[in-house]
Amino acid sequence: MKEIEDHDDGNLFPIRHKHNPDALTQEEVASILQVADSHDLSKEETLKLLLRLRARKRAAYANNTKQQMA
Repeated sequence: MKEIEDHDDGNLFPIRHKHNPDALTQEEVASILQVADSHDLSKEETLKLLLRLRARKRAAYANNTKQQMA
């Protein structure tokens, strides 16, 4: 039998938040920061890399979702 997690608010059916498919993991961010540091990139260039990775994840998720629906 599964045990129910004890929450401070006493709610037995807490609202579960949807996973953000284009959110970057800590490992991905750390990897980008390490690459940016090793190549002496500016903060703006590092930010562009992070945003590009996030956009690619979003596009891949959308493409994957579209293929699953077909």
